[in-house]
Amino acid sequence: MSIHIRPISSTELRALAHELADVMREVVDGGASLGFLTPLTPDELPAYWLSLIPEVQDGTRLVLVAFDGDRVVGSGQLKLASFPNAKHRAEVHKLFVANSVRRQGVGRSIMLALHDAALECGRSLI
Repeated sequence: MSIHIRPISSTELRALAHELADVMREVVDGGASLGFLTPLTPDELPAYWLSLIPEVQDGTRLVLVAFDGDRVVGSGQLKLASFPNAKHRAEVHKLFVANSVRRQGVGRSIMLALHDAALECGRSLI
């Protein structure tokens, strides 16, 4: 297993929406809510990922994806606060890891990457 984690662009998000949805569906079907309840409709999760494109484009949300080779195995997001008195804050959203790579440090690696990304954006409070 060779995991690499990186932020994706809005164009990549559009291209990866179904793959991200498939991994997220596996996790939600396994009991993690992530803000969704089973049974999920076929379009529910791809639509969710596509709905993030404007925020990724305007820089208010970062989507980091964990890859094993070219296969998506996890993700996490940073929502960057935009209020004038909150420019130092970011919130972690929807952190999940595919069942096939659980208990191998992928979730921890995503969280560390989110912390690094937050610092790069000048955010000191997560």
